[in-house]
Amino acid sequence: MFFPAIVALIFNRFVHRKSIKSMLGCVVKKPNIKSMVFSVGYPIIFIATCGIIVLIIGFGHLNTGNLTLTYIIISSIILILVNLIPAFGEEYGWIGYLLPKLTKASGKTRGTIILGAVWALYHFPVVLFTCKDYRNWQPLINSHITSCWCFLHNICIFLFLILVPW
Repeated sequence: MFFPAIVALIFNRFVHRKSIKSMLGCVVKKPNIKSMVFSVGYPIIFIATCGIIVLIIGFGHLNTGNLTLTYIIISSIILILVNLIPAFGEEYGWIGYLLPKLTKASGKTRGTIILGAVWALYHFPVVLFTCKDYRNWQPLINSHITSCWCFLHNICIFLFLILVPW
């Protein structure tokens, strides 16, 4: 998950001749309240919506077993904290570096579509190899869900200009 950030830092440093301070300026800027609400609320709403849809159409079921609500909340918080830094690596590389380059070269809509496709292809091996049942269409369905997520993510972040401070 750090690979996009590493590539972006290398390109910024050696191709675009940017200083370390200017490359990390977007990280240390003080965010506004709108971007903070969006960055916390958007993933929660999106994931909850996907979960509800999966339950409604019958592709999954809610099985908490003997888990208590406290355990579920604590493990969710730990999971979020553990994934914050690796997720930042993708956001910095894809949204912070590649999306502005693509949109400058080919426009907002086309750049967003291209990045959605690149991002989906980047995740495709993980999606494919984490599928447990290859007898049905699950790998194909999961890859399409990933593609839709990447595309919607790009639209929400870039076209609405809410979160991207750089």
